[in-house]
Amino acid sequence: MHTTFQGKTPQAAHTAMRMAGNGPGEELSYHVAWLRVLSIWFQHAHWSTRGKTFYGDHLLFERIYNEITEEIDTLAEKAVALGGPHSVDTHSHSHLIAEMLRSYPSPSRADEATMIAATGLALVQDYITTIQETYDTLKAAGSLTMGLDDFLMALVSTLESHVYLLQQRVQQSIG
Repeated sequence: MHTTFQGKTPQAAHTAMRMAGNGPGEELSYHVAWLRVLSIWFQHAHWSTRGKTFYGDHLLFERIYNEITEEIDTLAEKAVALGGPHSVDTHSHSHLIAEMLRSYPSPSRADEATMIAATGLALVQDYITTIQETYDTLKAAGSLTMGLDDFLMALVSTLESHVYLLQQRVQQSIG
C-alpha cells in the first residue's frame, strides 16, 4: 500500500535507525513523527472523503485524527525526558514527516472513498508493527520505563480500535 522513502519503507528506515545505535529518545522521536503523520493523514482524509459514505467516513476520520492528536504531546514529552530537546527538533521532524507522508497515497488523490479507508488501515497497521519493534528493543535494552510501557500499551489499544473500525469500513464496501 505504501511506497518507500530514502529507499526504504517506514519500517525499514526505523530498523536502520535502531541499528545505528540511537537511544530511547531517538526511538520516541521517530514515534512522535509517526503520530504526526497519522494525525495529518487522517485529518486530510476527513477533509477529502466523498461519495455515498461521506458522512460516516467524515466522522470516522475525525475521530481517529482527534484521538491520535491527543497522544502527540505526551509522547513528545517522554522523548525529551529520555533524549533531550533535540529529540523533537522541528527541522528533523518536518523532513521525516514529509518523507513518511509521501510513502503513502494521499487521501485527496484516492479514486474512491474505500481506498482512503484501506490506505488509512494500512498506515495504522504499519505503525502498530513499528511500535512492537520499538517496545521489544527498549525492553531488551532495559530502557522501557513503567510509564512508557503503560503509554505504549494504551496507544496500541487505541490504534487496535482504529484498525477494527477501518476494517469494518473497508469490508462494508467489499461485501
